Amino acid sequence: MRGRNCLLSLLLAAWLLSVPAQADVIWEPSNSFYKDHADQCELEERVYWINGPEGYVTLREAPDGRPIANVKNGSKFYVNWVWKKGNDRWGVVNCDLTGEPDKYLAVADGTEAGWQELWLPLEEAVLYYDTQSFEEDHRGELSPERKTFAVADKALCFYEYPGGPLIWQMDPADTRDENSVETAVVYTDPAGREWGKVGYWYGNRNIWFCLSDLENPDLPVEDHTPDLYPAAEGEAGAVLPAYTGAGRVTAPIYAAVGLVCGVTAVLLLRMKKRKAA
Repeated sequence: MRGRNCLLSLLLAAWLLSVPAQADVIWEPSNSFYKDHADQCELEERVYWINGPEGYVTLREAPDGRPIANVKNGSKFYVNWVWKKGNDRWGVVNCDLTGEPDKYLAVADGTEAGWQELWLPLEEAVLYYDTQSFEEDHRGELSPERKTFAVADKALCFYEYPGGPLIWQMDPADTRDENSVETAVVYTDPAGREWGKVGYWYGNRNIWFCLSDLENPDLPVEDHTPDLYPAAEGEAGAVLPAYTGAGRVTAPIYAAVGLVCGVTAVLLLRMKKRKAA
């Protein structure tokens, strides 16, 4: 009996070790192109602005696949994974084709409503300024310092980065049972405010608290909006481009094939008449 219990304990321990912590789970697409090229994809987890020269960008089923939707410049998408081939970089995005109708100039016929896993050409996108961008710009001003600050019964505010947008302000009731939080990095802004970066807090990773003013949701925000091409309006971009991917033939190609077949038929008919004569 003791041996059996020991074996069960070992099996349970092995199972627990094999289950990752929830905070460390990395989402992977079910998209067929991703499944076929997963070993060629790199984790990105960053936001990009849409910025096509024609005022929109086409999202596709796969980098060489069917066009699904034309998206206006100025829209933002969270890119989970990136696939590279030569100088081409494509990011897979999760998007709701019905949730923000003003974002989409056109959606291909026969496309299912709701959430889709689609591919975005990153050469027609601009990286959104985020905490990684901030840390790269202020590398020499960051101190790997551990500071502990009390959070119980506070309406804590956490930001994307110092001088960045507010992410959320906590309800004091939600922090009542929390004792303290420890920073991983500390930064002092030009106004003398001290900030602390926390690796994980209530489902959010790599966020910043203003240690000098923990409960202020109205701290100054720097504008890092990039210069983008003007967004397409009205009927611009409403017609999805022809698909020339493998296994499918576009209308112009059908026409070309028909012309070749017609010319061939005429030549064969003339040859047959000559032989008969």
